[in-house]
Amino acid sequence: LIPAGLLALILVGIPAGLFSRAIVVDFLAWWPAWLAIGAIAYFARGRRIGPVNAPALVPLLAVAMLGVFVWGYIAGWEAMPSAVTRLNGPQEGPATTASLTARIDGEVTVIESELGFLYSVVPTRRGGDVGVPEALESVQGSHTDVELVPDPDAGLYKFSGWDIEMSSVPIWELDLAGVIEADLTRVVITAIRVDGSGVLILGVPPTNAPVSVLGEFRVSVPAGTAVTVTGSATVPAGWQQTADGWTSPGTGPSWEITVPAGSSLVLEES
Repeated sequence: LIPAGLLALILVGIPAGLFSRAIVVDFLAWWPAWLAIGAIAYFARGRRIGPVNAPALVPLLAVAMLGVFVWGYIAGWEAMPSAVTRLNGPQEGPATTASLTARIDGEVTVIESELGFLYSVVPTRRGGDVGVPEALESVQGSHTDVELVPDPDAGLYKFSGWDIEMSSVPIWELDLAGVIEADLTRVVITAIRVDGSGVLILGVPPTNAPVSVLGEFRVSVPAGTAVTVTGSATVPAGWQQTADGWTSPGTGPSWEITVPAGSSLVLEES
C-alpha cells in the first residue's frame, strides 16, 4: 500500500498544481523500471534473503524508485521526455542589440544566462496552462527580435510558466507579461515594459531608459541611481515629489518609470 499511496499522491499533485500533466508522459516512459519492479515482486514470492522475507523488500524498492522518478522529473533529467521542452536560441555574439517579448498568463522568471546562447527558455515544471515555448525570430543587421509564444497544441505539455535566461552580451529591450520575477542587474536594458505583477531588480541604465509598469510591482534599483517616476508610487525616504510623480536624488542615466492610473509600484534601493 505504501507505493500505491505515493503514486496516488503524485496523481493528486497534478490537479493541485505541484506537477505538470507532463509527468504522466514521463511516468509511462519509465515503463521498464515499473516492469522490472513487477518482475522482482513476482519472483520474490516465498523467498528469503537470510532472515529477511524477500517480498518485504519490494515495497521499499518501489518507494525508492518512485522517489528517484519524482526527483528526476523536478530536476528535468534528460531521461524524462518532458525535459526536451527547453528552447535554446542562437549562439550569443552576432547580435549587439536585441528585443524580447514574453507575454503569458503564468509565471515569468528572468535571469542572466551563462549558457552561451542569446536566450534560453525552459518551462517551470509545476502545473498550469502555459504551453511549451516557441520562438518567432527576425534578424536585421546586428539586431535580433525575439517573440516567445506558447505552443497552442502542447497537449499534456502544459506548465505554470517559463524560466528565461538572457545573454548579457547585447543591449536589450523587454516586453514581459505575467507573474514576473526578473533579476536584470547584469543585463543591459534600454527599455522595459511589464504587465501583471511581481518583482524587478534593475541595475544602472546605460542611457535614459523608459520603464512602463502596468499592474502591481516591486522594483529595486541600486542606491544612487537616477530615477524619475510619472504616476503614483511608494518611494524610499529622501526622494523628491514632483508635480506628476517622484524623482530620486541620484545622478547619471535615469530610469524613467511610468505608472498608469490603477497600477501599483513600490520602489526600493539596494
